[in-house]
Amino acid sequence: MIDKKKFEECEGADFNLTRALSGLIIILGGLAYLFRALGFIDFDFNFWSLWPLVVVLLGLMLLSKKNLVSDAVGVITIILVLVAVFFVIFSPPASIPEEQPEINKIPIFLFYYKQSEDEGLACGPDAVLPVGREIESTMTPIKDAISLLIKGELTEEERAQGFTTEFPNEDFKLLDVNLKDGVLYLEFTEVPGFTTGGSCRISLLTNQIIKTAKQFLGVNEVVLLPESIFQP
Repeated sequence: MIDKKKFEECEGADFNLTRALSGLIIILGGLAYLFRALGFIDFDFNFWSLWPLVVVLLGLMLLSKKNLVSDAVGVITIILVLVAVFFVIFSPPASIPEEQPEINKIPIFLFYYKQSEDEGLACGPDAVLPVGREIESTMTPIKDAISLLIKGELTEEERAQGFTTEFPNEDFKLLDVNLKDGVLYLEFTEVPGFTTGGSCRISLLTNQIIKTAKQFLGVNEVVLLPESIFQP
């Protein structure tokens, strides 16, 4: 006769996949935190995110302990889970892209010459008209606007409408801006030959700068420096 007691002892000695997997996960987690406490590794991981393992453990509990196929599936499952746990714990965290700060824009006008509006080619300020632009909101809007003006970047549509400009000149730069008691002092580099060429041309150059500057609050008068820079 078969000894019932010995049979139950043998049966209880069967390999338990669920217990084995649970034990390995606990050991792995404990070692990971131990090594981190000792300074050997550094990671930031929340073990609560491994909740899908509960589903795996429940599945393993349903496997037959007497079936070789079930045992093989269980062993493979354990290996895959361990690899996944290692990967999740020790892989570097995905970098979160930094949010780009929102850049505030302010609308401005740049003034350029429109020959079709210049009756009799008088080269007066009435023919120097605005085109719309946007600049970043900074502490120096006047400097930014004048610097953009002298780049002379007209669009194809604006040129088709008849706008023209003598700007830019790579050597002609805005050096200093100073607003005092309603008077705006603008200092430029002096470029021989660029700021001369007859009263018509000088009028157009200066009016583009002056009208662009006067759109800003507090600018009542504009002085262009050096004093000899815009001479016919």
